Amino acid sequence: MWHTGDRVAPPFMDECLARHGFRTTEKLEVLAFLLVKGQEQRLPRIRVPEDLSVELVRDAEVLREALFVDSEVFRSPLPTGGEFAKYAGELEKLLRHERGEHFRGGASLAARFAAYVTSSITSGAGSPRSIVAAATRQTFRGRGAYGALVLERCRVGTHLNATLALVKANISTSGAILKRAGFRPVGTERRHVLEIQR
Repeated sequence: MWHTGDRVAPPFMDECLARHGFRTTEKLEVLAFLLVKGQEQRLPRIRVPEDLSVELVRDAEVLREALFVDSEVFRSPLPTGGEFAKYAGELEKLLRHERGEHFRGGASLAARFAAYVTSSITSGAGSPRSIVAAATRQTFRGRGAYGALVLERCRVGTHLNATLALVKANISTSGAILKRAGFRPVGTERRHVLEIQR
């Protein structure tokens, strides 16, 4: 896989990759939203349906389910044990932050979020809640889960003193949702794949 785009690769790279058998698999738009304007914090204009709730992932069991949903949606392999351990390490950083401990050297925090439908169909008495979106499952698309996830990420970001939300979005799908919410395009990126025959 190879990435090209604004300030990512020379302008001739797309054509060069195509000549050597790469095919373009995804076109992404890089979009930005200022979370602070003057002295005021602000959030994107996104309406969240009443039957949706979004939560910051705080424990390993929910993290495992969220990664399973990502794998299902993006048709990618599940994380190995070592990769899962790295993701779980971010949970510990989150818990330390929530206890008021500061990161050394300005370390980053990779937070994950999960969306749930709170209707009686999925949350009846005694039945466990299922994640409908970490990335949005096919059967729940078009019901506001993606926007709800973006809004909650921005809300948590402002709590962590972030001033800018930066997103890579598929031009034909999520890009339009984000632009309606107030995000502005700042660049483009393309993903190219070369399938190697054995």
